[in-house]
Amino acid sequence: AQRLAPDNVTYKAHVATLKMMAENNFDSALVLLNEAHEKDPKCDFVLENLGMIYIQKQMYPEALECFKKALELVKNGSRSCTSVCSLHSIQCQWEVCDEYNVKPVSIADLQDFSQMMTAP
Repeated sequence: AQRLAPDNVTYKAHVATLKMMAENNFDSALVLLNEAHEKDPKCDFVLENLGMIYIQKQMYPEALECFKKALELVKNGSRSCTSVCSLHSIQCQWEVCDEYNVKPVSIADLQDFSQMMTAP
């Protein structure tokens, strides 16, 4: 895919997701997703992935905006369900954290905790 269509937005979104999950490299993933979004601002898959990155970076207003835009763009029921669930999930997390004045947990926090628990 990289050789045939390196600028394909879906390809960039998948690479960004892999960077996020495998490398915890949210900044590189964000760069790739923003490039893909500039190329195709109506790709709901890119917007959903941008939203997930923003959650991990604890940028909740940006995440909400991405999920709302993705929801407006989806065409079928299963994709719509993913966007709705992501949107409501982030709204709830944000409200609870705000109400109780706590910091939301990110993937990096969980990995730090896991390393601490398995350290000799």
